[in-house]
Amino acid sequence: MKTVRKALEIIDLVESRNGELNDSQIAELIGTNKTTVYKIASVLREFGYLQRVQGTTRYALGKKAYTVTNPKLSKAKLLSVARPIMQQLAKESNDTVNLMVQYGTRGIYVEVIESNRSARLASSIGEIDFLHISAVGKVILSGMSEDEIDRIIEVEGLPKTGINTITNSESLKKELQSIRSNGYASDKEESVAGARCVAAPIYDLSKKPIAAISISSLTISITDEEYERNRLLVIKAAKEISKIIEQHVYVNIE
Repeated sequence: MKTVRKALEIIDLVESRNGELNDSQIAELIGTNKTTVYKIASVLREFGYLQRVQGTTRYALGKKAYTVTNPKLSKAKLLSVARPIMQQLAKESNDTVNLMVQYGTRGIYVEVIESNRSARLASSIGEIDFLHISAVGKVILSGMSEDEIDRIIEVEGLPKTGINTITNSESLKKELQSIRSNGYASDKEESVAGARCVAAPIYDLSKKPIAAISISSLTISITDEEYERNRLLVIKAAKEISKIIEQHVYVNIE
């Protein structure tokens, strides 16, 4: 029973400080030794409840823990509200549509509607990614305070994953201010080569961004006119989802 209790304490702690803590820090906070934490965390990783933050020794919740520890997301019916609108958006744009929410110091894709194109770009549901590298992630960052943004940069850094990734904090903050003013974000090969995306925020009753929706296109197949069409479409879709949430559903994703 003591081991089970420690396992639950570790999951709770990682959930509250997702992506920030390693074995030694967890051991200190729950009052045990590093070896015990390592052994328990290894089992939790094996069963999908924990995972290592890529390139570090820090822990984040795994995909299985996400479905267990975030009941607010399903109870608030964000997916049931967003999915039909996303499906229509994918049909109208003929491109992939993504829905992301904040996940600790990163973002997680909670829904993906793939394009019917033979060549397409698609993230996976449950995929966890840096926030600064994509339009959908930057929208989420734009809803945060300066202190929250600084904390994420301190924990995650600004690693380069695409040829145009923003890796300078001042440039990123300038971009976030532009997103707040314009109501949408864009990226061209900031995350991966060959991708061009546009995203818009989804708001809750308090007008706080609680999610972001994006359209992902192939740079080789999308024209400037099609991109402009997608920009208008994704803004419209985000407003539709936000309106339904404001009228009928209270969503609170921590």
